[in-house]
Parts: sequence; C-alpha cells; structure tokens
Amino acid sequence: MDNKPERPLQFRWQDAENAMNALRAGNSCALLGMDGVGKSRFMQHLATPSVLEHYLGEKSKHMYCLLLSAHELTSISALACYRRMALLLNEVMRRYDLPPAEENPLLLTNEDIASTLLLQRVEQLMQQDEQLTLVYFFDELDSVYTQVEPQFLRFLQALRYRAQGRVCYVLASNNPPKLLGETRTRKQMSDAFSELVNGRVLGVRPLEREDAYLLIERGLPAALHEGFPLPLVSLQRLLFEVTGGHHGLLRTTLLLLEQGQVALQERESITTLSEKLLRNGTINSKCEQLWESLSEPEQQCLKQLQKGQLVKATVSQQLTNRQVNDLFAWLQLKGVLVESSRSKTYRCFSPVLVAYISQQFSAASPGLQIDFTRYRCWIDGVLQPDYLRPHELRLLRYLADHAGEVCSRRDTTRAVYNEAYSSATDDARLDALVERTRRHMGDDPRAPRFLITVRGAGHQLNEYLSRDPQVDRGNIS
Repeated sequence: MDNKPERPLQFRWQDAENAMNALRAGNSCALLGMDGVGKSRFMQHLATPSVLEHYLGEKSKHMYCLLLSAHELTSISALACYRRMALLLNEVMRRYDLPPAEENPLLLTNEDIASTLLLQRVEQLMQQDEQLTLVYFFDELDSVYTQVEPQFLRFLQALRYRAQGRVCYVLASNNPPKLLGETRTRKQMSDAFSELVNGRVLGVRPLEREDAYLLIERGLPAALHEGFPLPLVSLQRLLFEVTGGHHGLLRTTLLLLEQGQVALQERESITTLSEKLLRNGTINSKCEQLWESLSEPEQQCLKQLQKGQLVKATVSQQLTNRQVNDLFAWLQLKGVLVESSRSKTYRCFSPVLVAYISQQFSAASPGLQIDFTRYRCWIDGVLQPDYLRPHELRLLRYLADHAGEVCSRRDTTRAVYNEAYSSATDDARLDALVERTRRHMGDDPRAPRFLITVRGAGHQLNEYLSRDPQVDRGNIS
C-alpha cells in the first residue's frame, strides 16, 4: 500500500510553497497538524533533493536537510537533542572533507559540552562554504515543549545568530506551546517558540482532493477496486468525504477495504460507512489518537458539535471572546474545522471523527467522563479545573474494572496503594480517599448519579458509583 517512495513534485504544493518561501528567505517556520495527518511524510517530502530543487532552484545545491524526530531520542532532554544534532552533521562534514571530532556525540553526558561541540561543528562548516545553509527538521516536538526547559529553544536561536542566519528550523508538532498549558515555564517556552519562528506558523491540513484521490488510486490494486460495487471515481469521492482527506484515516480505510474487513454497498452513504468504520477497532484507535493529539481547549470546543456543525456562540462561556477566536483560528489552521462563509458556521472536516466524538461525548449521556492519560475529568461536558491525583485515578480505574462486583477494602487497598490491608490504618485512609475523589468528581454522596466513561485504557466500561457499601456495584465494602 502506498509503498512508492517518490511522490509527485506537486504533492501538497500549497503547503510546500509556504514552507519553501520561509526557507528561501533564510527563516524558520513551524508546522502544526493533527496526529496522523501526514506531518512526518510531508517533512520527508520537503527534504527530498528533487523537491528542494523544484522549489528553490540553485539555492538547494548549498542546502543540507537534517531530519530529527523526538521519538528517536532515548530521553526527552536538551542534552539528547544537542547530541543528535551534532551527530547528524557527520555526513555533512564528510562531504566537505572535514575530519570528524574524536568524541562520539552520543557518549557525551554534559549538556554544556554537547552544545559547545554542536556550535563548533556548525562554525567549521560555515567557514567551508559561505553559501551553506543547514535546515534542521524537528518532528514530534510536543513532548519537547512540555518536558524540556525553554532555554533549549533559546539556544537554537543563538545557534542561528552564530551562523549568521544560515541555520534554519522546521518545527513540526500537534500543538504550539501556547495550547499545552498556562504555567510560567510553558509561557516562557511559548515566548521562545514565537521568537524562533517569528509568526511563521503553518498548518498541515488533511489532503486536498487531488492528493487524496491519488493516494486512493495507488492504495488499492486495480483488480480490487474493479470488483467494488462503486466505480473508482465514486469510490474516491466517498472515501475522501468520509475521512476528510486525513492521511492516517484514509490509509487505514484503504487497508481495511483491501483486506475485506469493510464491505461496501452499491448505494453506500457517508453515514453508513462512518458507522461501519467506527465498528472496526483500528479505525477507532486512529480516531482516539487524533482526538488525544488535540489540546484540552480544542477538545472542549469540539464537544459542542451539533451534527458536525459548530458556531462560536455555543462554546463555553468560561472563555473570553479573544480566547474563542484564537481557539477557532488554531482549529482552522490545522484543518479540524472548515468555515462556511454563507452561514457563519464551522463544520468538522471528517464525518468519522464527528461520529467518534458523538459516541464518546454524547450529550445524551451526561455525567462524569474521566481521561486517565491526562488526569482530567469532565462533568456534563464541562472540563473541571482540578487535576485528579494518582490514588484517585487508581481507585476509579479499579472500581470501573470490577463493574458489577462489590469490592472489598482488602482488594481495593492492594490495588490503590500496592500494600497489604490493615484495618488499624487503612479504613480511615480509604474513606478519606473516597471522599476526596467524590469531591473532585462533584458527586453528591447522598444521591450519586455520575456515569463514568473510562478512556485511555484501550477499552470502555460504564458503572455508577454509590456511597452505600452493601448495595451498589463497583464500590468499597
């Protein structure tokens, strides 16, 4: 499937043109997009020599592209980034007949030494070729933005200055630092990010129709799509509209069709095909990954979708007009929302994602929703300000995993605290934990009502919690 290494030069031509305009001027830029939308493939496409020559002409002959993914690092740290950046320069140094340093960058354990080695190697190369430009393509940077100190981006800017602007960066992530938190450190990271890219933030949206149609034609063997009840053009239109051109959803759907796991009818509709796809675990997992790649404010916004449509007035009143406008701007930049100019409404790009959101966060199932991966909970669709604590999450997970059972204090203590039960100490500790957990959930112990939806554990379980230890299920006795 889609195993041909070369893509047409015009692949994502508008996105490519925007990114190349930044590089042509010697500037850095950021690429933002949903998980699975194809950011990594797009960066590889940009770094291809034939693509560089197509867009940059003679300038491409003195440009070296160095690809670095945060997923390749053994640890997320500035030291790990400096070491890998220095290592990537080995091949460039060989092309200029420069002897590599005796030190192996990957063996360095001191951040200052690693950053100094990187500076020295860049300066050596710049002295060899006055036209040389180094472009570092950084992929999957969300974890870096949240786990590394802001000084890392400050250093990248300093390296640019030292090289007189002949070191550029293309930074790819699901979100900018601004959407990943409001702590003081994150604010500093956001400021450093803005300074580094200087407002050049580009969206990597789902595929346009032409690119999506080509992917579908290449992804299905001719003998296979000839056997479908739909002609190829109708099949292309249907798959493009259902997935919205999302690269990951589209490729997975093609694979399911090829394997016969999804059967098409002669008069297949977008609604019925969306329902079929969501019954498949692989598609459900893709939607979950896509959903988790969105920031909490974006998720909160999309929960207000009504039949795939959204208007600004329906977004939570907890946000100011400026915050709402910024939020819609990010969602449009990434192609999650598409504006309809006539009606002043916004639609979600993919009916499959709309169906997934409706299943997970339907207004018809009010109550408590818990995200075990982010330590957050929603009550009737409203994100609660407090983070759940580890022991509270363990308690809720254990109760949900034992739906329909009366959970003893002994077993619950072992599951929550990983310790043997002692009535002398654990009764009060467990009671206090239940009280704190209910308070964070907003539950009334006299009239418990919250339906728990467990997410992030690869499955879903529903269970009511009650204070009465003898009667209700999933509780402590």
